[in-house]
Amino acid sequence: MAPVCFVLSYWCWRQYQALTPTCGTLLLLPEKNYIEVQSLTMNVTGRLMAATIWFDIQIELKLQDEHHLKQRVFIRRDAVRESDWRLLCRLMLNAR
Repeated sequence: MAPVCFVLSYWCWRQYQALTPTCGTLLLLPEKNYIEVQSLTMNVTGRLMAATIWFDIQIELKLQDEHHLKQRVFIRRDAVRESDWRLLCRLMLNAR
């Protein structure tokens, strides 16, 4: 049982790492609920469909691109300026 839990935990951690950019550019267009995240490891663009705040330290964004494909990205609070964090939270509330 322990090896299964370890493998599952490791897989979840790798998924989280793959969906969390370590650096990059964040473009927000609040009037259109549009978000673009560009980094070395990912390029995600689309309209904000849903979002979840996890313990006030990160936001999980669920985006839909122009081809109607759904994508997820995690943004950590310490990775963006405080004003951008507030704007993300406001965008998240408007998307609901």
